Amino acid sequence: MINTDFYGLYHMANKRSCTRYDVARQILNHLNRKDVSLDAVTSEAFVLPAPRARSEMLHNYMLELRGMDTMRTWRDALNDYLDNHFSQFKRVA
Repeated sequence: MINTDFYGLYHMANKRSCTRYDVARQILNHLNRKDVSLDAVTSEAFVLPAPRARSEMLHNYMLELRGMDTMRTWRDALNDYLDNHFSQFKRVA
């Protein structure tokens, strides 16, 4: 983008949508942690300092318009992060 004439505000996020529960479930699945239980709760269970929108999902609209949305899926990025920084917590089956 630095080498283009494009300007403005660009959001950049991984592709596809997920909930906080989906992320937590993927972490446990990827690390093969069957020894940890996970319970789904609503947003009301969290004490947040400010109101939140119903959906916090970002869309890379401007990057898509420019043909520059090369972000990978959230699941692929998360798995890579876990492999690189938390592999010591992975349980062997």
